Amino acid sequence: MQVSEISPKLSEFAYAEGFAQRFNACSSPKEVLAQFSHLPVAVVARALYDGSPNPLLLGAVLGHHAPYCQSLAQEYPLLFAPSGAAARCARPGNARYTMCTPRIQRAHAAHTGSTR
Repeated sequence: MQVSEISPKLSEFAYAEGFAQRFNACSSPKEVLAQFSHLPVAVVARALYDGSPNPLLLGAVLGHHAPYCQSLAQEYPLLFAPSGAAARCARPGNARYTMCTPRIQRAHAAHTGSTR
């Protein structure tokens, strides 16, 4: 494997860090919504995962009642799965869900309140 295949591109890292800086400049979840809700949830989740968001603001956003924040709260933790493929299988509606490790299934169930 070549180094370029395993390391993120500098432009992607700069994007994530620039996004995190704009995110951290917000003072409330409402301001985050105003700034970023026009972007797809998956893009915002990935940028937050790849960047260095303020953990207090991130927690406030993930716990906010707005539908966009609730979607982000479901998408963001999936990025912590062992691989991207495993992260996608952690959704109960996905046919590969049964192939996920029990730990991933339990984490998803605990996060969403699902009994599955």
